[in-house]
Amino acid sequence: MKPKHFLLPSLLVLVGLVCSCQSVPHDPRVRLEPGLRGTVSVTNVITMTNDADFARIQVTLYNRTSQIRHVEARVSWLDFQGMAQDSLTENWQFISLGSYGEARFQSTAPNSKTKDFRVYIQRKRTN
Repeated sequence: MKPKHFLLPSLLVLVGLVCSCQSVPHDPRVRLEPGLRGTVSVTNVITMTNDADFARIQVTLYNRTSQIRHVEARVSWLDFQGMAQDSLTENWQFISLGSYGEARFQSTAPNSKTKDFRVYIQRKRTN
C-alpha cells in the first residue's frame, strides 16, 4: 500500500479531534472578546423562564489554560423589537477562572416582557 492513501482519512480524523474541543456551537447572542478566544470558551448557555414569567439565563465559561484568567461579563436584556431595557443588573460581573476551570454566571430579565439578551465577555479591565 502507498502511504498517500492514508493521508485523507488521517486528516479527517485530525480535523475531527480539533473540532471536538469546543462542546457548544457558537451562540450569536454571546459575544466573546476576540483576545479571549484562544484561552476562554463558552461551553453552555441555558435559557429558561421562572415562575414569575421572567426570562433567566446561565452561561458557563471554561478556562482552556493552566493560568488563572480574570474576565468580566455583562448581560444586556432586549425587548421584542431589539431595544435595550433598563436594568439594575446590567453591570460588569467579575469572574475568576482557575486553571482549566469552569465558572457560571446567571442573570434574570428586568421584566416579564423582556425575552432576548446579549452577553458580552471581556478581559478584566484594571481600575
